[in-house]
Amino acid sequence: MEFAFEVFASDGKARRARLTLPHGVVETPAFMPVGTLGAVKGLSPSDLEAAGASIMLSNLYHLSLRPGIEVIETLGGLHEFTGWQRPMLTDSGGYQVFSLANLRRVGVDGVTFRSHLDGAELRLTDGEGGLWVARLDSLTGNRARCVLLESLSSPPDLSVELAFGIASKQRTLWLVEKAVELGVLGLQPIEFRRSSSVSDAARAPLFWEKARRRAAAALTQCGGSRLPTVGVPCSLEEYLHGLASRQDDLRVALERSGEESLPELLASRPGADGWIRLLVGPEGGMAPAEQTACQAAGFCLARLGERVLRFETAAIAAVSAVSLIAGPLTPMARRERSGKRDAEVAS
Repeated sequence: MEFAFEVFASDGKARRARLTLPHGVVETPAFMPVGTLGAVKGLSPSDLEAAGASIMLSNLYHLSLRPGIEVIETLGGLHEFTGWQRPMLTDSGGYQVFSLANLRRVGVDGVTFRSHLDGAELRLTDGEGGLWVARLDSLTGNRARCVLLESLSSPPDLSVELAFGIASKQRTLWLVEKAVELGVLGLQPIEFRRSSSVSDAARAPLFWEKARRRAAAALTQCGGSRLPTVGVPCSLEEYLHGLASRQDDLRVALERSGEESLPELLASRPGADGWIRLLVGPEGGMAPAEQTACQAAGFCLARLGERVLRFETAAIAAVSAVSLIAGPLTPMARRERSGKRDAEVAS
């Protein structure tokens, strides 16, 4: 891609310049027709070219509502959708934070609009649970690329990582989906000694890409804003070694032989900050040597109760207990902030 900006002459704040973009050259100052939805009313792209227009304005917010990002992506992107092959400038939607103030909510985890067309909700977030002042850099299909300028959010009070034994694909996907809906921010599959019976298909990189897509879909479904990480399978030894330098977390391994119940353990440590790391072994539990290794790495062994649960049931029950006793797992809005208009960028 070619980007360049050359100034040929200036007089006070006025200047004569040339802007070179991937889809053409814009001589400034320039008249820019407004095509909010990708078209200027009553004029075709060829009419605009004949009139001497070198750049057109469109709006991300309005295009997201109608016809929708998926439609634009299917048709090959914004230029193919509009039929306009010269440069375009897109307003990122930040102005609608003001102009549609009665139809939006601004919080630390993003902006939620109520569509002025049909009342449907449109949520804008960065995937990290944060609200940012940002500049839209490009829009390709259903991907928007932004330059983050200023953070207006605070980190969550409590984050949970769930490490679990590798299992069948179907059970793993169910666990990933439900854990994300409950607010888990990290998911790490572990190879235990009793994981050998699991098929190799559940270890394949393509499957874990699918698991990440399932996590993203679950996040959208539950209206969350912090996209969790889904790691690649590793051995228990590798996982524990990676935690060696971390000190701000509470580590709990579920095990029926644990001296304390999980609720008792959580209630006795109300001041725990940062991360809570839950480790759930494979079907049949961890081997004695694995339990010892976990304890040496700072994990407390805790039991859920007398019932024998499937590993995915135990994992979701444990996450639910943490949320109930230790507090919400997703960041809560401490205060509302007014939005700032995003800068506009040529593409």
